[in-house]
Amino acid sequence: MGLLRGDRSAQQRRWRLTLNASGAGNPDLYLQLGTNAPTTGSYLKHSLGEATDTLTLTDTEATPTDYVVGVYLPSGGPVNFTLTSEDHYLTTLPWDPGIADAGMATYTNTSSTGGDYFFKLVTENTDLGMWRIALRVTSGEANLYLRYGALPTITTYDYKSDRTGSDGLVRPFSGGAGQTWYILVKAAAGAQWSLLSGDIFVTDLGAVATNAASSSGLSAIPPEGLRYFKTTIPTETLAWRLWLQNAAGSATWNTNIYVRKSLPPHPESAAYYEQNRTGQALLVPPLPRSGRQRPQLPRGPRQSRRHLPTRLPPADHHGHRLRFHHQQCHPRRIPLSYLSRASAGAAKGLGSGCGRAQRQSRLCPAAKPGAQ
Repeated sequence: MGLLRGDRSAQQRRWRLTLNASGAGNPDLYLQLGTNAPTTGSYLKHSLGEATDTLTLTDTEATPTDYVVGVYLPSGGPVNFTLTSEDHYLTTLPWDPGIADAGMATYTNTSSTGGDYFFKLVTENTDLGMWRIALRVTSGEANLYLRYGALPTITTYDYKSDRTGSDGLVRPFSGGAGQTWYILVKAAAGAQWSLLSGDIFVTDLGAVATNAASSSGLSAIPPEGLRYFKTTIPTETLAWRLWLQNAAGSATWNTNIYVRKSLPPHPESAAYYEQNRTGQALLVPPLPRSGRQRPQLPRGPRQSRRHLPTRLPPADHHGHRLRFHHQQCHPRRIPLSYLSRASAGAAKGLGSGCGRAQRQSRLCPAAKPGAQ
């Protein structure tokens, strides 16, 4: 075991230690209070089996006295290691207002040590009732953990996102302003990433047009896994068509579309959306008239210790590039007999009286690959 001795003054009330190594083995990190060396059976704190070991002493834990740091190699060797000591372990993350897709109050990492990075977030009231946390990874790997009122670990958290690459989540917001949450970013050495948390970003598509003019153009699913749009339904609209295309505009992208009037939808529960379709939808009377509709698509995998969904989608959609199209269906092309059947039967979604191809030919022009 390699030993290093140091002392903490009364002014140094926080401490972060990281250990990175290379060679034929993976050493572990130990810390002991006082002047005695730590052992594998006697220590104040330790970190085992991590690619980057991290030990953190908080304001209340960092006693101004002597400490001994031990680096222990269970087997193998030789190894070369780098031990980094910092006086800072917790960063206050500002609340992002949600007016830009990439965020306006973003923390950008400049550290190359990797390991555990802790953030404190005090919530503000949301404008739309949804809250996003986005970890955008531009190189290397990093994962995200969130906990209310206390520092999270990789085993103790309220929510987590540990996909390969960028991570994030969107949560229905409750509890109001002034809540204190803590975020852990666990990053590989050399990883580069940025972090933001706050209001969701929503793309305004304006009023629904009678052609594809009000569609989104090429868009990408952000780290938080959900892309939001909003639109206005004109009073004369008798039917509303929505569909997704792949980035090339050559095929339908069969993933979920959620729709809700006035507020953003969320896939966690039917209480948070009014319509849910896959790939494309034709919504006919009774339509929510003259209001702000908020389509949302799609959801990426996420896990929640408090609100675990009954089914998680199988694919990671972050970074997927897509085109979201929507338009009115021209009133003169909708047979009154069909509207009567829709109102009496399948009034809240796609009519059940004919197949998809028939519905498209009778109500709206077919989707054209590459349409903008």
